[in-house]
Formats: sequence, structure tokens, C-alpha cells
Amino acid sequence: MLAGAGLALHSFFNLSRIDLGVRTDHILTFGLPVPDKQFSQPENMIAFYRQLLEKVQSVPGVTNASASTGTPVANVFAGMPFNIVGQPQAIASARNDAGFNMVSPGYFQTFGIEMVRGRALNEQDKASSPRVAVVNENFARRYLPGMDPIGKRVIVEQLIPGATQIGPPLEWEIVGVFHDVRSGDLRRNDFAEINVPFDQSPWPRVALAVRTADDPLSMTKSIAAAVNSMLPDVALSDVRTMDQIVDQRLVGDRFLALMYGTFAAVALSLAAVGIYGVMTFSVAQRTHEIGLRMALGAAREQVIGLILKEGLALAFIGLGLGLVGACLVGRAMRGMLYGVGAIDLAAFSSVAAVLLGAAILASYIPARRAAKVDPMVALRYE
Repeated sequence: MLAGAGLALHSFFNLSRIDLGVRTDHILTFGLPVPDKQFSQPENMIAFYRQLLEKVQSVPGVTNASASTGTPVANVFAGMPFNIVGQPQAIASARNDAGFNMVSPGYFQTFGIEMVRGRALNEQDKASSPRVAVVNENFARRYLPGMDPIGKRVIVEQLIPGATQIGPPLEWEIVGVFHDVRSGDLRRNDFAEINVPFDQSPWPRVALAVRTADDPLSMTKSIAAAVNSMLPDVALSDVRTMDQIVDQRLVGDRFLALMYGTFAAVALSLAAVGIYGVMTFSVAQRTHEIGLRMALGAAREQVIGLILKEGLALAFIGLGLGLVGACLVGRAMRGMLYGVGAIDLAAFSSVAAVLLGAAILASYIPARRAAKVDPMVALRYE
């Protein structure tokens, strides 16, 4: 049980410190259940969300705001098949696939996403401008290995709001590469992603993200008021901070660590009580022997050391058997762990140290009590 707890805690520690690719502090996210009748043409969507973002950004305390069809960490972006210009066209069953996200110009600044090559999408990437896209590092590694992604072109079939089928293919020029961002499953970091300007591929339903100077939750009312000035009958949905989203993604791993930790604490207590009971009984049975040793000149430290050696011998036997079980537990837990092997030296060493400490303490108490016995009393003991 202690080994299982050690593995679960080590896994949770690793998972809670991964590079998400975004800054999670001071960000409020929410959805807008905009009625479908709100927009009749793509131009209406573009104009509406541009005006809405301007209103939100004018709220005191708001430093950045963005709209996107997907939110980092919270969503797994819809996968879209694509081809790269100049490379062989893949057959339908084996086509390349990448997450496809439409984002407003402030998306990268709001989430603090780092551009590693080229440029981010900006205000100049309008509907009338040449179509451009940015891809993540995973996309570049997987589909353009050893090549400069800047200037390459990808062909993606057009997404048409309200249509039952996707539209004709559109060509997008890659102008930048951004740092990988975790999406949906925090354990995975192999997700290829394409981001395109919202103005060049508008969508009626989006998520908004707002970076604030102060506590983002304290600004919910003022941000909602700015939204309601344009959508009086629409309430913000799924209002969460990025920190809350990350915490929710870690709930399962946190529960696993807590569950194993609780059972491990009970197991450790039982082990310590068991060793204490065994050593107390052993000392009681040997009281006459201890008295004789002390009468013949044995020091108290020697008596304590003798009993501690016996207690540690039992503990080491238990550790040897326990490590075999720990290896089996590690293999059974392999699918639940992140960044931790079935045999984890750090976790097992920590567990062994805790158990040895408990064994020493459980042995020391009866040993110290035995060393205080008057030799003459001990010699008369039956």
C-alpha cells in the first residue's frame, strides 16, 4: 500500500508540474450560447465578435480578451484531415489529421502562448487577406520533419456553419510555429494543431477568454455586463478560471493519490503497531535474560541496540517481501501513472525509509523501557 501511495503521489507531482504551454493565472473563460438566428452571414459573425471583444477589453482591469472555438486544457480541438502542398496526397483512410482552432488576434497574448518561429496571427489577418495559419511544434515535428514550416501550405476542407457536410478545400500558408499547448488530456503531448484567424474562418459558437489584472472571478459581473450590452438575453455559460480548469483535469489523479495515501496511512499504522506489539512481547519474554546481561555489566545502550537489531531484522524481512509486492502493484498501476515507471526507485526508496523509521520507533520504545529495568528485579522476574 505504501508503494502504491508513493507511485500515485509521484505521478500526481509530475502531472501537476507539466508544461501546459499557457499561463493559467488571471484568466477567466466562458461560453456564449448565441442563438443560431443571431447570424445570417459570415460577415455578421466577424463584425459581432469584433465589437464584443472591444467592449470586453474596455472593461477596467481587463488586459486582453480573445475568442476561439477551443480553449487550451479544457477542450480537445476537433480533428480535421489535411494535406500539405508538395507532398503526396494521402488516401482517405490514411489522411493526416490535426486539431483545427479558429482564434481571434488576441488569443496568443491572452493565454501567454509562446511563438517559437515566425509570427502570431494579428489584426492584419482579415477575411480579405491571404489565408494564413500557425501550427504547433508537434505539427512541425510530425508532418514537416527537418524542414522549415514557414511558407509551407496546408490544404484543409472548409468548415461551413450549419451545413451537414464540409465544404471545398482551402489553402492556408503557415506563418508561425507556437509552443505546444496541452489540450483535453494533460497526459498527452503529441497533439498536432492548426490555428487560423477567426476572420478567415468564422464560427457562430465560440469560447471567450479574458486576462485580468486582478482576481478574474471578482470581475465576472462587469464582464457579463459588457457582454449583455450586446446580448441582453444571453447568460455566460461554463464560467471558470484557467486555474479551475486545470484543477478539474487533475481531480482523478488527486483522488487516486488521496485514496492510496489514506490506505497507506492505515497500513503504516498497522505495521508500526504490529512491530511494537511483537517487540513488547519479545522483551517481556526476555526480561530475565536482559536483567542477567545488565548484572554482568551490559550497558543500557547495548541492551537497546540488541533489541533494535532484532526489530530491524524483522523490518528488513518485511521490506524484502514488500518490494516484491510493490513491483506487482506498480505493474498493475502502470496505466494510471504519469512519468513514473512500474519500478520507481525514488518512490520505493522513500517508502522503505518511512517503513524503517516506523520500525525503529516501534522497536525503540520497548527497548528503552527494558533498559530501565532494575537488574535485581529482572533477575527475580518469572
